[in-house]
Amino acid sequence: MVRALSGWLREPLEGGERGFLLETWVLHELRAAMAFHNTGGQLQYWRTPHGSEVDFIWTRARRAMGIEVKASERWRSEFGGPLKGLLEQGIVQTGFGVYTGAVELKDGLLRVLPLRQFLKLPAKGDLFP
Repeated sequence: MVRALSGWLREPLEGGERGFLLETWVLHELRAAMAFHNTGGQLQYWRTPHGSEVDFIWTRARRAMGIEVKASERWRSEFGGPLKGLLEQGIVQTGFGVYTGAVELKDGLLRVLPLRQFLKLPAKGDLFP
């Protein structure tokens, strides 16, 4: 709406906008899938006082899954650093990286998926154990 009011509808998205919009889209897809498949649990954002962050942490009972979303066509190992740390510490049991590239990757303990491939998982109910 801000873009419309500013007369920017036909202007290309800026980098910061792309990331925010992509994270918001993934958030809505996750919440919709949680409601549709009645998985329960909580979906949260995680950040340390030092500024490390993970976009989404889904928890249910004693299980937790982390998801890091990047509006980038190339996955860089540092994107998943905080999430990999949570995996190594056992705070989360599963971790996904999501990016706008085209190839599934492995980044340490993270499974990194292209956006289109990732979005199929919650839609089918295959993301939440």
